[in-house]
Amino acid sequence: MINGAQRFEFRTQKCLLVVLVFVTVSLPRAAYADPITLMYHERPPYYIAQEGGGIVGLIAEPTTRAFEKVGIEFDWTLIAANRQLDIVKANQTRTCAVGWFRNVEREVFARYSVPIHQDKPMIAIVATENTKIRQHRTVEQLLADEALVMGKKLGYSYGDIIDTLILTHDTRTVTSAQSNVGLIRMLLAERFDFAFFPGDEVGSIVIEVGESAAQLSMVSLQGMPEGSKRYILCSHLVAESTMARLDAEIEKNAP
Repeated sequence: MINGAQRFEFRTQKCLLVVLVFVTVSLPRAAYADPITLMYHERPPYYIAQEGGGIVGLIAEPTTRAFEKVGIEFDWTLIAANRQLDIVKANQTRTCAVGWFRNVEREVFARYSVPIHQDKPMIAIVATENTKIRQHRTVEQLLADEALVMGKKLGYSYGDIIDTLILTHDTRTVTSAQSNVGLIRMLLAERFDFAFFPGDEVGSIVIEVGESAAQLSMVSLQGMPEGSKRYILCSHLVAESTMARLDAEIEKNAP
């Protein structure tokens, strides 16, 4: 026979069990000890998927080292670049977009690491036979030349200084959603006169375009600003303490 004390204890345990189940169901997936998802998109030389598994590249490798050194479990996941920020902003999982630029809008919904990489300055790529380019020594002279047309990537920022010069001089542009190789093909088809690419990417572009590279010239211009810094951008479900540990490891190995 159950006495009063036993009945009270049983009811208390039952209530606690109900509360525990409710809390467990209510917690987002990220509240469990799942690995952090590191999102990347195929873009040499920053992120390159290997046939045997694993991601290498100028940004992928220092990111992997930092997570491994501080003992944070993670998985690399291929996600289209145009979806990554939406996933971070949704804040449904412990997720990070790796190698993004920092701006005020993104700071609202994401936690940022310290810089994981800094790009080399932009290089102008032109068709070798286009002699009109060679009369310009500075980036401002080039962008101010009304006879020339710049090829631009859709939705791409070239940094505050270059973006401002383009607006100031009302530089003529052709905008395209093409890849780097697609832009080079447009350049050689005389759709525009020049295009800017981060110095880090030039070597990969030369390899990708193959024999067409012989028709290209790389131009370093005076006044070209330093390359942009890139960061690991994480959802708010990634704890501040986790970001602090990553920051300390990244800064320890900074050049």
